[in-house]
Amino acid sequence: MNRLKYTYILFSIAIIFSSCSNHSTSDNRKPVRVCVEVVADSLSTSNTQYSHSYMGEIEESSSASLNFIFGGQITEILVKEGDKVSQGQVLMCVDATEAKASLSSASAQLQQAKDAFNRVKQVYEQGGVSEIKWVEVQTQLAQAQSVYDIAHKNASNRTLTAPFSGVVGEVNGSVGDHLLPGQTAVKILNINSLCVSFAVPEADINSINTGDKISIYCESVQKTCDGTITEKSMIANRLSRTYKVKATLNDKEQKLLSGMNCKIDIAQTNFNGFIVPAHAVQTHQNGKTLWIVRNGHAQRINVETGNFVNNGVLITGGLSNGDTVIVSGYQKLYNGAAVIIE
Repeated sequence: MNRLKYTYILFSIAIIFSSCSNHSTSDNRKPVRVCVEVVADSLSTSNTQYSHSYMGEIEESSSASLNFIFGGQITEILVKEGDKVSQGQVLMCVDATEAKASLSSASAQLQQAKDAFNRVKQVYEQGGVSEIKWVEVQTQLAQAQSVYDIAHKNASNRTLTAPFSGVVGEVNGSVGDHLLPGQTAVKILNINSLCVSFAVPEADINSINTGDKISIYCESVQKTCDGTITEKSMIANRLSRTYKVKATLNDKEQKLLSGMNCKIDIAQTNFNGFIVPAHAVQTHQNGKTLWIVRNGHAQRINVETGNFVNNGVLITGGLSNGDTVIVSGYQKLYNGAAVIIE
């Protein structure tokens, strides 16, 4: 038992000397040289403005892909890509010879079916025709009418016209080529109302709403114009983890064209907090932290962070006006460390 007490006493003495030694060492540590940034009152004003920037692409607000329902051989092409067209303007024609012949044949068959129907109807009403024969005549008339309707539609679908005023975005084929049924012949773009489409990261999507104003810059034509967000997707792209956003543009000069790349800026206002350099914010086991200087010594504080803005991070809680934030040299810091501000 005495031996155990003796060992315990020696162990306690060793701990005391070790503690004294460490205390002496910490007191002898050299001050750490750091760079700081003072959080001023102006950073917390609710009228401070910053913006998010994204890359997007100009798109037409609407378009129409025009085709010949039954196809045909092209006889005339009256427009080329890039032409401005008016509503109702003729764009392309295909050969109507075969269609007209089919229409004449269908018209004759329809007339014949109608004559047969009228004759049989009179006899049927007098009871001289069986029910089966009467149904057969009605069926033949209906079939002839359907054939005629198709032939008439084919004959009338020999000319393409613009459904609205716009710009020709695509022309397929040349004179003499045969277009297949439903194949796009001409595509019309409505550039009177352009929009821009861009991808927004999931970290920013909640700060963007329909009705927000945007500003775009298109370097290819050195054009700047404003717009309004009209659509915001609620489903993220699984690969990029971004959300698609659309905005209409106010391009009165009509210099922008579909497919042009542009930079989008979305202004954000009305926030409360402080902006500090992003690298100064550290992830600690207790959350996000900053190093600040108080009475010549370093102190780690917990903070609440918001969005990334103006190459910095918005601090929404934990900082006060006039706090001195350490922005470099913090790698060697510990709580209570003496600091030299450079």
